[in-house]
Amino acid sequence: MKKRLKVAVIGLGSFGSEIVKTLFNLGHEVVAIDNRKELVQAIQPYATIAVTLDATDKEALEEAGLVNMDVCIVSIGEPMETSILATLYAKELGVERVIVKATNDTHATIMKKIGADEIINPERDMAVRVAYKIASKNVFDITHFESGFSFIEIKAPDELVGQTLIESRIRNKYGVFVVAIKKKNMDTPIIVPDPETPIERDDILMLIGSKEAITKFQDKFS
Repeated sequence: MKKRLKVAVIGLGSFGSEIVKTLFNLGHEVVAIDNRKELVQAIQPYATIAVTLDATDKEALEEAGLVNMDVCIVSIGEPMETSILATLYAKELGVERVIVKATNDTHATIMKKIGADEIINPERDMAVRVAYKIASKNVFDITHFESGFSFIEIKAPDELVGQTLIESRIRNKYGVFVVAIKKKNMDTPIIVPDPETPIERDDILMLIGSKEAITKFQDKFS
């Protein structure tokens, strides 16, 4: 049974609110925080607890339960000072994993320096994904992670069609791992497919690997 996480989300704009709803629907314990009462009231049905407070008030954050959280997501774009203080206080209160939404490179750099564990730039990340999809008709989705790994959904290259996964030697040749395959007439993908699974025309391969390996695979086959 997967662990039920305790997550605090500070900042309930569209990005933060969607994170709250998604995590709550996945069965995790979510504390939603914002200083705007109307946003807190709107999110109440979709959160374990919804609290109206000032994220620059360390004592208020402690009373809201941040000391017990596994993860804190700071989803405050502006003002940057509030984002900085909320991040610092989350770390000081002992939250092991603090994820921060950054609005620009300067914001991201500052957050890394003060101890944020992960940085998310939703607008930039979405722009990159759209650009890749426009540039290559075979790429359906691509995500680059801070850890240096990337995930891509790409149409099965013609050169690999007719081979099984083990025959294609994708992992050995390109350093990428097939985590799932979407078949044309199947509603759900095959997760961690068997090495003897055939690669068929119109299959969508879901791959993970280093950013460099994914980029090389994409350049070769798209």
